[in-house]
Amino acid sequence: MTGAAPSGIEGARLRRVPLIADTWPITIGDLVELAAGQVAEPTDRLETLYARRYDQLIVRARAVAGFGAGLLTALLVAVIVPAADDLIDLLLVIPALIVSALVVGVGVLLHVAAARVQREYIVAHAILGDLLAIGPLPRGSASP
Repeated sequence: MTGAAPSGIEGARLRRVPLIADTWPITIGDLVELAAGQVAEPTDRLETLYARRYDQLIVRARAVAGFGAGLLTALLVAVIVPAADDLIDLLLVIPALIVSALVVGVGVLLHVAAARVQREYIVAHAILGDLLAIGPLPRGSASP
């Protein structure tokens, strides 16, 4: 490989583009870059980024919680309505209950994470509003 600067897609991956890709978590430096950048509507961009993250978490939370609830329902139906002479062994029921409860618990934790994203958005929006109220910021002021 030569010492030349990368071009095309490879070069785009190496450059830091503030708040266009899913950079997570959003830092104060990212907000300063967004306020200092030549972005038409920085608050809309911030809202889009947080909305996308929230939607991803909610979809995952609902999918995992639904899967766990489906497991639990299937298990309860199998226990309550046993086949003619088949009895479900208690040693199989207890681990299945634990696994389904854990899966539902993961779904609940993902819902909590989504609620946290909403709180972070409120704080980030307030900080961005304060930065925009300050006035024009020097470009690249948030560089490490």
